[in-house]
Amino acid sequence: MYNKSIELNPNPYAHFGLAIFYYKNGNFEEASNFFDRVLEMYISDFPRNDVDIFTVYSLIGKAETTGILKYYEGALSYINNLLDRDSENSEWWKIRGYIYYKLKNYKEAHENFINALRLDSNDINVIKSLIVVYEKSGKFDEALSMAMKLKKLLHNNEAEEIFKKLMNREPTNLEIPSPLLSVPVMYYKPNHIQYYLANLYRYININPIGAFIHISFIEGSNIITEIDDEEKSKTATKLIKELKEKLPIEMYKYCESPNNYKPSEEIIEICKRELGKFGCVL
Repeated sequence: MYNKSIELNPNPYAHFGLAIFYYKNGNFEEASNFFDRVLEMYISDFPRNDVDIFTVYSLIGKAETTGILKYYEGALSYINNLLDRDSENSEWWKIRGYIYYKLKNYKEAHENFINALRLDSNDINVIKSLIVVYEKSGKFDEALSMAMKLKKLLHNNEAEEIFKKLMNREPTNLEIPSPLLSVPVMYYKPNHIQYYLANLYRYININPIGAFIHISFIEGSNIITEIDDEEKSKTATKLIKELKEKLPIEMYKYCESPNNYKPSEEIIEICKRELGKFGCVL
């Protein structure tokens, strides 16, 4: 499905999906190639938040498939952007902590995981991450304190084993998992202009009367005036005018035989060409 999506319309969501797919299946060479494609794509038309998320995970992916630590360093500015917009998101603090952990900056890693723990005091993964960071820093008493907290939350053999090892100053052999193993579901979210234009195309294909009514709604709502790009605004205005001239004949055809109605191929091709410029029709 990702490959089919790219075939129809090259987009960062599908490239990123393939990168994660290959990463999870241990094909680091292919994963690295697709992370590269995401980073190389011109994606300024996509939501700013998504662009930063793509970049953070792709840079982490490059670091983990190539072993080049500078990619982790590059990811920091983008995770900072995400935290500037949403400092109450514990996931961003965890990822920032993970990056510093991989850079062996345990002090910064500790601060970030502590921030994540303040937002969710029962997050098992954060508690385990702090145990790892304390171990790496030689702070066994702090690690033991976290292990006690873990015991209270889990009540299982794993927590008991971690606690016993720390009591005996033995390595727990815990590791902080990569954020790439738990990437959030990402999909393209059209803006309201794309939404209304995509609905227009939908009506064109099934019901010209609905399309004509939808055009009236678009005009009455002044949606076209919200299009920032002058060329795209002219395109939409021209298309609306052309459809208003051509749709009455289609409406007559539809009324004659609603069940057997097939839209004009000329109108369909015009809509595909013009609305495709807005990214809402493939």
